[in-house]
Amino acid sequence: MSLELCVCHCIDGSIQVLKGAAKLGGVSDLFPETAVHGMLTALGLIIIIKHIPVLLGFNTILNHSFDLFALLKNLPT
Repeated sequence: MSLELCVCHCIDGSIQVLKGAAKLGGVSDLFPETAVHGMLTALGLIIIIKHIPVLLGFNTILNHSFDLFALLKNLPT
């Protein structure tokens, strides 16, 4: 792990501790619950779609792009 990344993690952790000490957790009540649920659902779908090539045995690490429809067209029948 690089030093810059370690410093970023320490700064982020410090900010979270300060927000907790200042009792700023109530700010999360300002966001609609349906919006948060929608965002979490979208993230879950993205993670599932990104794992499909791994499940099917394709290596997408080298080309850094993934087209689900092109992958499905090239599957053996």
